[in-house]
Amino acid sequence: MPNDVSHAINLHDVKIDAVAFKEGDIYIAQGLQYDISAQAATLGELFKKFTLAVVANMAISIDLGRNPLEGIPAAPQKFWEMFEETHVTVDVTPEPASIRTPSIMSAVRPRMKLMEAHP
Repeated sequence: MPNDVSHAINLHDVKIDAVAFKEGDIYIAQGLQYDISAQAATLGELFKKFTLAVVANMAISIDLGRNPLEGIPAAPQKFWEMFEETHVTVDVTPEPASIRTPSIMSAVRPRMKLMEAHP
C-alpha cells in the first residue's frame, strides 16, 4: 500500500551524529539525535552499517507516512556525554555507488566520533 507522503525529503535537514566505541572485538556506533545503532568488526564497515541503519529507519518512517526518522527518540544522555568527551572524528570515504546501493544512502553522511577508551 503506497503512503500519502507528499512533501519532498531534504536529506540535508537530517542531522545525525554518532559516537563509536569498541567493546571486545567489535565496534559499536550509537546515534545521538536518533536512538539508532550498529556494530561491525572494522571502522569502515561500522560507518557503512550505521549509515544503512539510518537509511532503513528513514525508509520505514516514510513507508508509514511519516517524516524521515519521525518518532525515533534521541539516545540516552550517556552517549551524548561520550560524544562530547572525544575529539577523534571518523572520516570514512564512502565506496562508489553501485547498482545495488540505494541513492539515498550516498546522501546520508553521519558525523561520527571515535571514543578511544570506553569506560
